[in-house]
Amino acid sequence: MSALVLDASVAIAWVLPSQSTPATQKLLAQSDEYELAAPYIFGWEVGNQFVRFSRRGLIYQDALDGLDALGIRYFAPASIDDTLASGQGALAAGLSLFDFAYLSLAVTLDAPLASRDAGLLAACEALGAPFIDLR
Repeated sequence: MSALVLDASVAIAWVLPSQSTPATQKLLAQSDEYELAAPYIFGWEVGNQFVRFSRRGLIYQDALDGLDALGIRYFAPASIDDTLASGQGALAAGLSLFDFAYLSLAVTLDAPLASRDAGLLAACEALGAPFIDLR
């Protein structure tokens, strides 16, 4: 089974119907074909979005349950030094350190990166890294 790196925007679209698009639903229907993967920062990013949407009245626990059901494998950096060293890559790619974590994991796993983030997708394209555009 091949890996697929998900960024937070995709997971949010999968578990919050108001954020869903035909493209995200199509990939969700195919998600059993992949080992879903994300960098450790994913939990913080998705959690922050859950809090934000909860303030609008969306049901936070339902979104958490939906996220757990996806079976995403999380990858942590080897050390704080590795995280800080990623800053150079982020600067070179024109990304935040958070977005660079997704791109770096996709390159490490030799897996496509699924995203709705225009800047992240542009960085993938510029580096020749495989990606799935779900905008």
